[in-house]
Amino acid sequence: MLYKIIFPILLILITSCGHSDKVQEKSITFKVFSDTCPPGSKVYIAGNNKELGNWNAWRTPLSKQGDGSWSRTFKFPKGAQLEFKFTKGTWETEAVDEYGMEMSNISHTVTNDSTLTFHIINWRDQVEVQTVLSRQRFTNKAGNLELIENWKYHPGDDSTWADPDFDDSSWESASTVLDSANMPSSGWNGIGWFRLHITVDSTFWHVPLALTMYQTGASELFLDGKLLYKFGNVDSSISGEKIYWEKNPKHITFDNQRHHVLAVRYSNFSYEKIKKYNVGAGFYIALGELDTYVTDRVSHVRVFTSYQYIFSIGPIALALVHLLLFAFYPGAKENLYYAMAMALFGILSYTNFSEPFISDVGLLIKYNIIANISALFAVTFAIFTAYNSFSFKAPRYSYAFFICALFLSSLIWFSPVQYRWINFVFYSFLVLATVEIIRILVKSGLKKEFKGWITGFGLLIAILSFVYQILININILNPNGGSGVVYVYGVMVLGIAFSINLSLNFAGTQKNLKHQLVQVKQLSQKALEQERHAREEEINKRLLEADNARKTQELEEARKLQLSMLPKKIPQLPNLDIAVYMKPASEVGGDYYDFHLAKDNTLTIAIGDATGHGTKAGTMVASIKSLFNAFGGNLEITEFFQRCTTILKDMNLGNLYMAMLLLRFQNNKLIASAAGMPPVLIYKNKTGSVEELIMKGMPLGGSLDYDYKLENRNLTAGDTILLMSDGFPELFNDNKEILDYPRVKQIFAETAGGSPEEILSHLKKSINNWSNGRPQNDDITFIILKVK
Repeated sequence: MLYKIIFPILLILITSCGHSDKVQEKSITFKVFSDTCPPGSKVYIAGNNKELGNWNAWRTPLSKQGDGSWSRTFKFPKGAQLEFKFTKGTWETEAVDEYGMEMSNISHTVTNDSTLTFHIINWRDQVEVQTVLSRQRFTNKAGNLELIENWKYHPGDDSTWADPDFDDSSWESASTVLDSANMPSSGWNGIGWFRLHITVDSTFWHVPLALTMYQTGASELFLDGKLLYKFGNVDSSISGEKIYWEKNPKHITFDNQRHHVLAVRYSNFSYEKIKKYNVGAGFYIALGELDTYVTDRVSHVRVFTSYQYIFSIGPIALALVHLLLFAFYPGAKENLYYAMAMALFGILSYTNFSEPFISDVGLLIKYNIIANISALFAVTFAIFTAYNSFSFKAPRYSYAFFICALFLSSLIWFSPVQYRWINFVFYSFLVLATVEIIRILVKSGLKKEFKGWITGFGLLIAILSFVYQILININILNPNGGSGVVYVYGVMVLGIAFSINLSLNFAGTQKNLKHQLVQVKQLSQKALEQERHAREEEINKRLLEADNARKTQELEEARKLQLSMLPKKIPQLPNLDIAVYMKPASEVGGDYYDFHLAKDNTLTIAIGDATGHGTKAGTMVASIKSLFNAFGGNLEITEFFQRCTTILKDMNLGNLYMAMLLLRFQNNKLIASAAGMPPVLIYKNKTGSVEELIMKGMPLGGSLDYDYKLENRNLTAGDTILLMSDGFPELFNDNKEILDYPRVKQIFAETAGGSPEEILSHLKKSINNWSNGRPQNDDITFIILKVK
């Protein structure tokens, strides 16, 4: 029976080897010389594929040579396009040029066996240059610039330290990381200020950039004396401090001047607690492309959410099934042990994939501890599952695994300072557990049938994948294909293998019950058919009720989401009265409106209608609201439309689009443009006439090259503007007749000279009169502007 185990493994190896033989590989040797590298330093290469560490600065070291160089040889497929840089183990120590600027990615196309020699002039952490934000540096850093150097620090708390003109020349230079190796010379007493002088070239003036703040405490961020953001609550004592780690990128914009000052008021009174886990007490700021950061954050959350659902709920569901099987048949202890192993794997997956959703570093540390303890006991119960699956009598030493798991768990929970020693024992435990699984597998393969060894094979793959994950975590192996998460696939194989085993056991049970089926066949066919029919009707009824309940809940959630996107209050201007109204349809649509009031009293008004219904429309509205908050008041209207279309296309939302109209009002002059929205109706008080302002345009998310047109109008006192969504002109009555735009224009003209509230009341009555009780099939939204 051993051949049944060996044959699939050999088949996989032969297949993979045969595939690799088709690709001609070339040897590339990287050789680095550097006269400025301190003694004992290591040099690393970071590049765009697995061999070069997938851009991890610390994953792929070069070897020190007798001639004073560092080198290493790799094999790449012929024609491979390589991009890489050199570091001393972190991006804070990457190679720089003679001016102290980070170098752009080095490119090389693999054609023949080659030796590439490089001379590194200096390293980022060994030069003293001003912090400069320039287009060239931004390009060299691939759109991701860490603000690491040149920070000034002073302990204590004084609000005047945010002033850009404050003289901080006497402050000490310090790292913001605040770990055991990077503490200010004056120490850290829980609260202090950091200041950074930045030179910004004109290419970044008034350009929104992404800002990410990685921190383990609480902070207030000032730019040129103005408070930009509060992350948590900074306080002079631990009782008033609230730690918060903001995971979503924020935006920052530099005014048209070269010199800027970034000041951070920062507190962290948990330093002594978290340093035991090798976690710094400080913060880390990075700037980047706003679109890229937002897209990466959305992708990161989407991937981790999927992993959490798939690899947490799946194993836990299997655990519940097997726990029930054990409850019905306690003699099959393998079901109990398997349920425990799967439940712990589910907890392990959940905690491992929670990082994007946790804003408290203390909770993140606890999750890491829980993950390690779950891993220990999951492997232990997997061993007991193997013993019982193959009807083995557990050897005396088997309980040593459980005792060792308890011992290691207590060390991990209570003794974080022994971190390296615990890690060594932890990984040794996993290796021994893997050896024991292999021993059980081989022994079962010599005397058990197919259904016995297939479970063992699944257990072996799960353990090997988990060990592979550990080797990736400690930088011994690089992940295959750039993925840093591999153990979850082993757990999936284990679940499938055990399910196959259960199916085979069920088939055997069916054979034993065959003679009982003969007795069942003697029952009345008519009675069986009636019973079957009754059960089918009951099942269909319950399924229909469940489906209706689900749809009702989805619609209610979508309606709440839609209403939450609307502004909480209407802007107040001395020369303008505003009234708004939205009537959602029975099936939630995607209407949306918003306002942005600038400091110079320029009012930007947005009204839109997303395609589709329910949560899909809600997704589009949420995206547009975020874009409007970020850019609506800063960009020209047509530029805003084009920026939205570019971002929506990058988000790959499928056939989702956003019709939208933007109107900008200042000093009784309006500027407007539309992307697939109904016309704007303008009532002229002097003439008593209604102008229909038609602006044709493609909805947002459609064509990238569409040329949107602007319309300008001068207004006088008494003039009235009506903005609306297409739910009003496309309203049907009980005779299936559409209201249409001529009637809308006439209805508006009837009360256009009145106040916004009177006009709104008249429009509402016209909705009820026309529909005559017929439910509306789309949202209806009005925005009425009256010039005073």
